[in-house]
Amino acid sequence: MRTFALLMTAAALLWGCGPMMTTTPDAGRMPDTSCGLDCEAQRHYALLPGTCFEYADSRTPAAGSSPAIGVMIRPVFALEGGINTIRAEYRVGGQLKMIDSFVFPHGDLALARREWPMQGQSVTYKDTAQKIVGLTLHLRTEAKAGESLTTSRQADEAMMNGMHDVAEATVAVVFSESTMLDLTVPQETFTKGLTLSFTETPKSYGLDPKRVLVAEKGFVNFASALSRTATSNTVYYLQRTRSLGVDGGGSDCGL
Repeated sequence: MRTFALLMTAAALLWGCGPMMTTTPDAGRMPDTSCGLDCEAQRHYALLPGTCFEYADSRTPAAGSSPAIGVMIRPVFALEGGINTIRAEYRVGGQLKMIDSFVFPHGDLALARREWPMQGQSVTYKDTAQKIVGLTLHLRTEAKAGESLTTSRQADEAMMNGMHDVAEATVAVVFSESTMLDLTVPQETFTKGLTLSFTETPKSYGLDPKRVLVAEKGFVNFASALSRTATSNTVYYLQRTRSLGVDGGGSDCGL
C-alpha cells in the first residue's frame, strides 16, 4: 500500500513542511508467519497475540487504581474475502467498545477495519475494486520525524440501519519526534518514540487523531473517542503490559 501517484501533488501542497514519503514494494519479502501474519512487523508494533495493554486515562493515576481500558491482541482473524488480520480489542469495564483489524503489507502497519460493536457500526478500507487492502498508518522502515504520508482508500462505512456508504477517504499522517511528555506514561518513561498525527478528509471516519509509537513496546500514548459518534477524545497512557497467552481471555484484560 503506497500513496497513489495522482495524490502526490495534492499531498505535497497539504504537507509542504515535509517531504513526501515513497517506497518500493518488497515483492520478494517472505514474512515469518509463525506468530500470525508477519512476526517481524508484529514485534515492531508489539501486536503479538496474547498481549494485553492496560491504559490509564491520566498520566499519574492513583496508586493501585484500575486501568481505564484494556487492549487485547487476538490471533489471526479472517475478514470477508479471506483477508487475514490481527485484531486489537478495546474493552472498558469488560465491555467491547472497539475493534481494530490490522494487516501488514510489506511490513507496514495498515488498518483494514475499525468496528464499534455496541453501536453496530464499522468502516472498512478498500481499493477501487472493493478489495480490503487497509489504510496505511506507518512505514516501519522509513518513517522519520518531519516526514509525512498520504493514503487514499475507499471507506466502506456500515451504518446502524444495515446500510452501507462507500466514499473516497484520504488520510495524511505527519511524523514527529515524541516529546518527553508524550513518552512519560505510568508504566515507565521511554527514551525514544515517534508521534503520528492523523488528518482525515473530506470527513472523519473515527480515526484517532494522535498516537505515540515506541518500537517493540507498542502505542504508549493515544487519543481516542472509542466511538463512531462521539466527538471528544480521551488521552490514554500505558499503565501495564501483560502476556495472557495466545488464547488468553479478553475479559481479564483491563480488569
